Amino acid sequence: MFYFVLDFLAALASGITVTLLFQPVQFDIGLYFNLVFSIAVLFSVSNFSITSFVFKQRDSILTVTFSVLISVAFCFLLITSYLFLIKQGSTYSRGWFVLTCTGIVLYSILLRTGFAAFQRRNSKARNVVIVGTDDLSITLHRRMQESIEDSFIPLAFCNLNGQSPKEIKGLPVLSGISELLSFIESGRRGELDSSGNLHVEEVWITLPLLERNRLLELQKVLRNTATRVYYVPRMHDLGLKKYHLDTLFNLPVMEWTEVKELGLKIVLKRFIDIVFSMIALIALSPLMLSVAVGIYLFDRGDILFKQKRYGLDGKEFTLLKFRSMKPNQKESSEQMLEQVKINDSRVTLIGRFIRKYSIDELPQLLNILRGDMSLVGPRPHASEHNEYYREKIDGYMSRHRMKPGLTGWAQVNGYRGETPELADMQNRVLLDLAYIENWSPLMDFKILLRTIFVILTAKNAY
Repeated sequence: MFYFVLDFLAALASGITVTLLFQPVQFDIGLYFNLVFSIAVLFSVSNFSITSFVFKQRDSILTVTFSVLISVAFCFLLITSYLFLIKQGSTYSRGWFVLTCTGIVLYSILLRTGFAAFQRRNSKARNVVIVGTDDLSITLHRRMQESIEDSFIPLAFCNLNGQSPKEIKGLPVLSGISELLSFIESGRRGELDSSGNLHVEEVWITLPLLERNRLLELQKVLRNTATRVYYVPRMHDLGLKKYHLDTLFNLPVMEWTEVKELGLKIVLKRFIDIVFSMIALIALSPLMLSVAVGIYLFDRGDILFKQKRYGLDGKEFTLLKFRSMKPNQKESSEQMLEQVKINDSRVTLIGRFIRKYSIDELPQLLNILRGDMSLVGPRPHASEHNEYYREKIDGYMSRHRMKPGLTGWAQVNGYRGETPELADMQNRVLLDLAYIENWSPLMDFKILLRTIFVILTAKNAY
């Protein structure tokens, strides 16, 4: 949240400075300050989301610069699009926009990097002993060394399971609980280094829960020391890649559904969905009207095809598409499980063209505006397909833990259109789940850009 405040102040300071110094023609200080406040809010929300949820090394100068540039471009696009729609673009100076955006970049980079440097210089390193010598312990050691926000100094490993090497990653390996306690006590007496200031502040335990008796023994003996004790649960033993820890009814609770915590990001995602779907509907309305007229004149029948699909949490919604198949060959018939193939006789002449370039999907912008779908997410399959594949593919229904999308990670990675083999659908589901686990605003932006290329090459679309 502190970074959010820094970004807001950077944008506010830049806008106010430029407004007072530049003083554009037809200068209205109230009008400009309202715009400055709007830009500051948009920029701080965008940049906070990107740096908090996209990057691990979020304090590096490269990360800060990249995220600030993306956020400024995003704000500029939204603000100018809004001013264009309300026909107020000529009210504001182009020079003012350029100088304000430049100022935001400079102010924000200076504030962020300056605060990060101050925080690192003034934060106290924590001396740690890691109990365990397996892969999880090595991973913990590596991540402590890579940590940006907190500073750790691993002093030693401790092995409780028989023989082990004398050193791991250049650190001594203590053998057994007695050596661990002796090491902690030596640190308390100032005997670990010549300065007498090195002592053990924390013990991190990575043993499996199956070793209950040993964990209870560690808990008992460490309680009589002045060290803080942390336990690292071995979630990978349960096959969990993602999980969420919480406390309910004063009881520890773990969510196993492998859904990434969304928080503020999901609000930003919905905001982007609304703005971009409205802009797209306006910009593409001539094309959509032309397609609708073409379907009506040449194919007769309904212009729109409506079908029940599974959305967020597996709840059904009515998906909209331009009808691309013959009126007597509705996709909701008993042949629903049969996917459209190349040169499929059920597809109309206009349907071949609009399916090739995904123009038939454009009415789903209304689904996005309504909140049934998102711009990016796992593509919604027909309800019959869901019931068929959920019995054959492990974790299939987990793809419904996010809103379905107009495009998705699977589609830009070669799994657009027909999936003739079960393995094809399995790979699509794996990509959908990877998207859910790793979703970020930047990832959505990349998928949207790659979608344009995928549509233009028109592979696997017929």
